[in-house]
Amino acid sequence: QHQQKQHLSPALSSAQKPGGTKGGDAILKTASMTYLGEVQVSFASLAPFFASSAAANAARRGVVAQVVDDGSVARHAVFCFQAADRGGGGGGLLRWSEGEIQDFVANVFDCFGLSPPSEEQLDQVFQIFDDGGGGGVLDVRESVCLVDALLRTLYFAIAAQDEE
Repeated sequence: QHQQKQHLSPALSSAQKPGGTKGGDAILKTASMTYLGEVQVSFASLAPFFASSAAANAARRGVVAQVVDDGSVARHAVFCFQAADRGGGGGGLLRWSEGEIQDFVANVFDCFGLSPPSEEQLDQVFQIFDDGGGGGVLDVRESVCLVDALLRTLYFAIAAQDEE
């Protein structure tokens, strides 16, 4: 069972303001990104697998754009990381096998009123960051990058649905 999510509603005030959709156009100009100097993620390639998440979050497209553009996702991800880091007395790592990564992602998405990706969708992106025998664990930097990649992929998926 995953831990109960923490709600950080006050963080939403600026992200919920009207007009947040325009900033997302910049997100669409970056179809892929290299994280931490070595982890290549193609948001455009992953987007088709996120159709169900896109449908669930379509009304929040502007929020997705704003939290990526203004960096608030990174700030909240660090806070959520600390809350999720419960295995082995903390230790600065989140473990897939303990459900910590899943809880972390769900909490970050919940911070912004977004429905989190399914475990299958999350696993698809997680495997990119865990490549090279990472043992199913992520540190804080990798975790923040994972959430950024998930949100960018979600934005691409929402934009693709809007074009249909």
